[in-house]
Parts: sequence; C-alpha cells; structure tokens
Amino acid sequence: MKQEKVAAQGKRNWHIGTKILCIVCAFIIWLYVMEVDSPDYESEFLDVPVNLAGVSTLENEHNLSVFGGFDATVDLKVKGPKSVIGRYTVSDINVTADVSGIVQAGSHEVALFFDLPTGLTMLESSVSRLSLYIDERSSVVVDVRSRISSVTIPESYELGELVADTDTVNVSGPKTILDDIDFAQVSLDAGAIESSVSMVGTLELISLSGNVITNPYVRLSKTEVKVNIPVYCYKELKLVAAVKYGYYTEANCRITMDPETVTVKGDPAVLANMDELVVATLDEKAITEDSSLIVRVNVPDTLTLDEESSTATVAVRHIGTKTRTFNIKDIKISVDSGVEYELLSQTIPVTVRGDRDAVDALRAEDIVVSADLTGYTHSNMGRVYAEGKVSINDPSGTVYELGEYNIQVAIK
Repeated sequence: MKQEKVAAQGKRNWHIGTKILCIVCAFIIWLYVMEVDSPDYESEFLDVPVNLAGVSTLENEHNLSVFGGFDATVDLKVKGPKSVIGRYTVSDINVTADVSGIVQAGSHEVALFFDLPTGLTMLESSVSRLSLYIDERSSVVVDVRSRISSVTIPESYELGELVADTDTVNVSGPKTILDDIDFAQVSLDAGAIESSVSMVGTLELISLSGNVITNPYVRLSKTEVKVNIPVYCYKELKLVAAVKYGYYTEANCRITMDPETVTVKGDPAVLANMDELVVATLDEKAITEDSSLIVRVNVPDTLTLDEESSTATVAVRHIGTKTRTFNIKDIKISVDSGVEYELLSQTIPVTVRGDRDAVDALRAEDIVVSADLTGYTHSNMGRVYAEGKVSINDPSGTVYELGEYNIQVAIK
C-alpha cells in the first residue's frame, strides 16, 4: 500500500514538471516570434519635426530666405518588430526638406526625405511635400497713420488731429510683401469722451490696394503705438491786465480793454477753471499819465486764439490821484570802508503819484534817494552812474515814485 502511494506521488510530480517545462518553452517561442518572426507590427510617430537643409546655400548664393517651415512636423506610420519599434522615439527619426536647389522667389513644394532607424519601414506619412515661401529678405520704413473707428463727444465739441508717439515704423520680411505696403495704421475705438485722452492701439499694415496685410512672415519694429486724441471746445475769456506793484486799485484807476473778451479753443479740462486771460502786466511807475497801449494777446501753448486779431488796446485812466515833483537833497550813498567818493548829483527831482490828500501832505523831507556802491574800489576811479532807490514816508501807503533815477558819483 505504501509503495502504491509513493508511485502516485512521483507520477504527480512528473506531471507538474512537464507542465512547467511546457510553459517555459512556450514563453521562449513567444519571445522568438516577437523578436524575429513578427515584422508586421505597426506603430505611429506623431509630430516628427522637419529639418530644413540647404538654407545657408539659399541665402549665400541666391540672396533668398525661407519664410516659414521651421516649425513644420509630420505624422508617420511605420512597421517592424515590436521590440525594435519600442526602442525608438521621435528624436531617432530624421525628416528633411532640402531647399538648396531653389533659385528664385515664390511658393515652392519641397519633397520630404525620410531616414528611419534600422529595422523600421515607413508605411505612410501625413504629408510628402512641404509648402514653403521663398523670397528676398528686406526691410522698409513706413509711415504711421492714426484713425478713429468710433467716438462720441458733446455736440459743441470737436476732435483735433490725432498724434501718435511715432511717425514711422520699421518693417522686415519678404520683399514682395514689403513692396506692397502703403502705410501702417492704428484704428482706435475711443467710445464716449469729454476731454483729450491718450490710447494705445495695435498697428496694421495696409497694402497699396487698401487691404490689411496679414502675412505671418512680416515683422514690425513695434506693434503698438500711443495716440493722443485731442478734444476741443470754445470758451469766451475776459481780457485783464495785472499790475506790477499793486498801486492801482478800483478806487484810483480804471483799466479798460478793447476788445473786452476773446474766444479761445482748447481742451475742456484746461478751460474748465479759466474765466479770464491776463494779456499785460502794467508797471505803475512807468505810466506817468493817462494813456493807452497796444499789447499782443498771447495764450498758453495748450490753447488757440479763435480771433482774427491777436492784439488788444489797454487804456489806463487815473482817478482821484495827482502827481507832484520834489527836488530831493537827501541822497544817501553806501560804500565800502576806505572808499572815497564825491556826490555829483546835489539834488534829484523826484516825481510821485498818489491820492490827492496824501500827495498834498507830503514834504521833501519824507523822501530819501539812496544808491548802493558797495563793491566799488579805487580801481573803479571815475564817474559812476548808480541806480537810485526812492523811499517815501507816506502813512497812507498810496504814494509812489514815477520813472527811474540815476545818481552821479565820482570815485576818488
């Protein structure tokens, strides 16, 4: 009985060993088939880059350049043993388009050459020829023009001339395309505006026939420009005259303008806080009597005078004042220590203007004429004409001198 069990156990072990051997043999046969006897396995290599050959020859010998094609790719279907195919990637496949045989500008269809690793056979390609544009590379300078495609402004306002931050732009690319460029244009949609604004717009190239050029091989030195969109309105401003020293007041002087107002054109934001225009600064000490003078009406650079005449007449009429002349002997000279001088002007006639009562109450002793000669030395020996300064002791504060005064001094 025991012998029978041993025989049965040995028989089972033999069957298990046989099965294992069969599995091993089958695996070896499968490996052999996969490695050697299975050439019909198919696979795809996608986005294989196309290399351009002969570009330097094209440029050096024919002065031509390739526009486009540098980022071209193809999809390939190949066959071969699976184990062989699995060893390769897209970088192991070489696809070439040779442009060295091209001798003239234009569109060209260039055949593709496929170099596959050993063991692979190409079944098909997504394309067999590459479309390339060949032309002479060139550059030009074209004018920049600005236009408004849409804008809304108040009825009484008007648009000014558009001003871009550049007058020209450099364009490079195929010569045939560049020869057809008329100008570069920026179109702006300004919307609703009530004062001058600046906007940035994209440049477009316009052909001689008026169409937009969209060639991808054309390059601009700058693609955007900043454009100032001026908006103007009109406003009437009162003409006024300022005074230099502040002696003229409404009580003692009447200043009139002819014309009294002018109309100016400018940015609404600038004119919003303007109601008058100063056209002259009057020197009260230089106006000895009632008079009139013609002045030029100047406006700030941001405004334009909307008038035929650019001048105005300013009339000055004194009220309740009088003039009086005093011979002043009180003349004071300031000199550096050690400098000797002789006063050649013994008396100086000084004419003053002021309120009648204040002028009538004034005495010669209330007026002092002085001159500053500090800095003068004996090397300045001789006659000197010094500017005289007039000081008036006037409690009313309305009296002032008229004209200018010189003091003659001899430096010894």
